[in-house]
Amino acid sequence: MLAVDGLGVNLLDWRGLGVLGEAEGFASGPTYGGRLSPNSNSAAGWDLPSSAVITDLVIQTLAPVDPAVSLRPLPTVLHDVAVHPDTGVLFLAMNNDLMMLHANTDPHVLDLIDLETHQGARNLVVDTANGLLHVLAGDGSLHAFSLLDLSVQSPVPAPPSTPDAFMLSSAGEVFAANNNGLMMFDGATWTSLITVSDSAGTALALHETGGVIYAAIQGTGVLRYDTVAAQSLPAWSSANVLHSDSIHTFLTVGNQLLLGSLDNGIGRYNHNAGFWLSTWNDGNWLDDNRIGGIAAVGDAVLIANGPSVHTYNTTMGVFGTTVDLSSVGLVNDAEFAFVWPSTGPAAPTNDTIMVSDGSGLLAKMTPQSNTLHQGNMLLSSGPATDDMQEVLELGGVVYIGTSDGTGVMRYDVANAVWQTPWSLNGQEVLELATDGTDLFVGTDNGFSVEQWSTSGALLGTINGQNCSNTFNADIVSMAVDAASVFISLSTGTVVHVDRTTGTCSVTANGDLPTQDLGDVALHNGIGYVASQDEGALRYDIATGTWMTPWLSTGENGVSFAPVASFPVISLSGNNFFKSRHSFFR
Repeated sequence: MLAVDGLGVNLLDWRGLGVLGEAEGFASGPTYGGRLSPNSNSAAGWDLPSSAVITDLVIQTLAPVDPAVSLRPLPTVLHDVAVHPDTGVLFLAMNNDLMMLHANTDPHVLDLIDLETHQGARNLVVDTANGLLHVLAGDGSLHAFSLLDLSVQSPVPAPPSTPDAFMLSSAGEVFAANNNGLMMFDGATWTSLITVSDSAGTALALHETGGVIYAAIQGTGVLRYDTVAAQSLPAWSSANVLHSDSIHTFLTVGNQLLLGSLDNGIGRYNHNAGFWLSTWNDGNWLDDNRIGGIAAVGDAVLIANGPSVHTYNTTMGVFGTTVDLSSVGLVNDAEFAFVWPSTGPAAPTNDTIMVSDGSGLLAKMTPQSNTLHQGNMLLSSGPATDDMQEVLELGGVVYIGTSDGTGVMRYDVANAVWQTPWSLNGQEVLELATDGTDLFVGTDNGFSVEQWSTSGALLGTINGQNCSNTFNADIVSMAVDAASVFISLSTGTVVHVDRTTGTCSVTANGDLPTQDLGDVALHNGIGYVASQDEGALRYDIATGTWMTPWLSTGENGVSFAPVASFPVISLSGNNFFKSRHSFFR
């Protein structure tokens, strides 16, 4: 800034615009994110003096990715995370991709690197001394990327045997582990530090605390190596002090080393004093013995296990709130948990613990806030099951009935995202229908129809207890309008329910010309029933009487095809059509 005494004005004010002669960011900030509308976007720009001449222009362009959407179940497996030390960008190893996430942009995924040819990434390690991100891939190969621009760099040389886990110690030493044991790279060669039996399983995790490297080997236990004394320490296993031989996650909190297992809760070891504390499992504080993840912010430890997240205060030494994952939108058991610290412009405002259930949705937990749950982050979206048998669209949402107990799945067409399924307590969905406002769900719980609002509220139920002679029957087909619910049952019975009075009228199979009933439809106060051998049966809703069936001059069977759709019978205005079987009106 150049100030002129007495004039009260500044001849040049470059404050906040970077080094003189440079513009380090856009007018809106260092990072700009926008979408094409429809094919262009011109909202990013710089504020420059009118006479400025641009000599060099450098832009880092990324490829933001909207959440992946699948029409079949899409398991989302998170393997590891790392955080850029300056920007706060989160590196996430998900399925076969290495993703870069920004907490404050839409979409959150800034860019990704496809590592499918290497079976994805398993371990991510930030090397601040060399400005690198080290990646151990699923096929055991090692890779390195620049923290500055993600350009490919020379990786650490491959060890003599394929590694399962990889890490840098606080002193910058390189360690790897596999079913053969623990190895170290000294900058020139790899050296085996601890060897185990060939029958050992995969190395599940590496961790450092107090100068000791801990290597968890499936089925073997935990190997230990003292980096200060440069010697191995006695291994832990279920044969001596360890609660499980399937340790897959570690966390150091104060003087405690927490060891999370796949089958027996969390072991606790005081690494300063060298003694064990009581194990946490489903016999005392936890809901499940399978630990999805452990993460800590300040004195708050969050334990993601089974259907819950438990909080533990290390200062007070007590358990606090337990959060049901279903209450925060996660439908599966906990699979992974990690901390995203509030460091850098790409980081969240508060230190945040992210919890995954493998569905592609992450719950954001902030222990230092008054409200623990701070919303969700969507990475991918897919149906909960591929066992689909009934489909209906209402209000821009596709509802899909399932037969495996999942309930009713929902797909938001406009936003291209799968919503949380509606639970029906394990019941099979036999039929879906709508009156244009609500959804009617026919289940296998005897004869049962549930009425749901589109907001997910159960408004009422019609079942066999309201309608005699129907309790043990299954729904074959169902139609609904503003006045009626019209149903055919597997017993050859037809049910009409008056929605105003709740009156249930049942026509038993002995009162119909056939028991082989198929699909039904409602049109202008008439209920139509497709039959196998008696054409289209007709029921007058107002009088409660059966009319003469519509029969064919040739074949009467309608093959159980939907009454209300081509090619058997279709409705159009006041007209009723039937193709292939000779009658129409």
